Amino acid sequence: MANQNESIYHSWLRINKAKMGNIIDLMKHDANACEILFYLIDIMDKSNQREITSAELTQITGKSRQTIYRGTKTLKQKHFIAVVNHGGANRYIVNDSIVWQTNNHKYYSSSAFEIFRKDRKLEHIQRPYTKLHQIRHGR
Repeated sequence: MANQNESIYHSWLRINKAKMGNIIDLMKHDANACEILFYLIDIMDKSNQREITSAELTQITGKSRQTIYRGTKTLKQKHFIAVVNHGGANRYIVNDSIVWQTNNHKYYSSSAFEIFRKDRKLEHIQRPYTKLHQIRHGR
């Protein structure tokens, strides 16, 4: 049981309702990619990212290396995540316009997309999900 000073909301996530259609489409068309996305959401830190090797993802999810590769490729193409090579592991960054962490109504995400845009490694990502939203709604 939580102590009196600890909020029951200490480990809550928020999902942007406007993005739910895209998440549902992902579930319908690529269940493996969706499973990888939800796993990354589960293990992400307060800045919406986690550093993990492909071998660890393979072991934890029980998926083959090729399935992990295809799933993460789909997630990158659809702008659910960004991936930055970092030594022997990859840093997976979940798009904070889709999901973010919250505590006591405070927004937690260092907006890793912004950080890496400044680093020019991910300059092509600018609130990437709006493009999918526009396609989905015929704009």
